[in-house]
Amino acid sequence: MTLYICPSLISNPNNFDAASLAPLGALTGGLLAGIPLSRFGRRPTLLFTAALYVASFAVLGSSSAHESLPVILVARVMNGLAVGCSIPAAQIYVRSSIGLFVDMNRRIFLP
Repeated sequence: MTLYICPSLISNPNNFDAASLAPLGALTGGLLAGIPLSRFGRRPTLLFTAALYVASFAVLGSSSAHESLPVILVARVMNGLAVGCSIPAAQIYVRSSIGLFVDMNRRIFLP
């Protein structure tokens, strides 16, 4: 697998923002994840974050770095928000799904 990095992203020192915006978006998404989780539930929140993943990767895949750096930055924030919001939702969803099959001794059994 060959990794291609656009030279215009490396040559400009102001482009470090592209790498730092996804973790910033993940932090923000993690802090804001409780709002859609309590209002809409786990599954709709996961479906929304899946759509956000698809949209952010579509934007990232269709943009060229030397022409549309602000678009790339917005897509990185969208990707971070999806990561930050989907992790708590997935943890709660899996825990509630497994909770049906776990007895008091924490042994998994099938009904």
